[in-house]
Amino acid sequence: MCGLAGIVSKDGSPIEPSEVTNLFNLIIDRGNQAHGIAMYKNGQWRVYKAVGSATNAENAKAVRRRVRHYKPTSVLLHTRFASHGSPKNLDNNHPIYHARKSFLLHNGVVYLPKQYNNAIGQTDTEQLLCHLEQHGYDGLEEVQGGFACFCVNLRTPKEIHYFRNNSNPLNVVSTDTALYFLSWPFTVDKSPRSEEHTSELQSLAYLVCRLLLEK
Repeated sequence: MCGLAGIVSKDGSPIEPSEVTNLFNLIIDRGNQAHGIAMYKNGQWRVYKAVGSATNAENAKAVRRRVRHYKPTSVLLHTRFASHGSPKNLDNNHPIYHARKSFLLHNGVVYLPKQYNNAIGQTDTEQLLCHLEQHGYDGLEEVQGGFACFCVNLRTPKEIHYFRNNSNPLNVVSTDTALYFLSWPFTVDKSPRSEEHTSELQSLAYLVCRLLLEK
């Protein structure tokens, strides 16, 4: 079990460091062995990840410093409870890259029809990313187990793809200024309740959504 969270600014305003640490606090119970953040601004992504809890004083300070310096307009967060691969190896921690073409943040455990030998780390997440690189999202039909994910293809960096099956949660709240994502049901500001983005499509085995950050 891992934690996912994210904020996408609707008006291009920078994300406040306090909002990022608050979201990490909300998902830390889902994993405290490692943490990572992907930050977006002006068509570019910057990734930071580290071993240990996102909420200990030193790590939280480092996260706030990076967010304050980069001034991202969108952030994707991950807290890790390791199922495959040691969290002491940063190649196993999220966001996970494959061939510097794309990266993935994943909650769940998946089983694939084959193992890909070009993976750098030892995680099922990287195996899933290799599978998606080869087969696209149609390949999700062959994936067993549970998943909720954010995926960014660096060839189209202004898009976030988020997807899940019915085994793993990913809740979405929309306010006037931002979209918020979280592994737990939650509320933000004046938003009355959390919305499951698959709430109207529960009969599907999986759902892939595309979010355009900028035109």
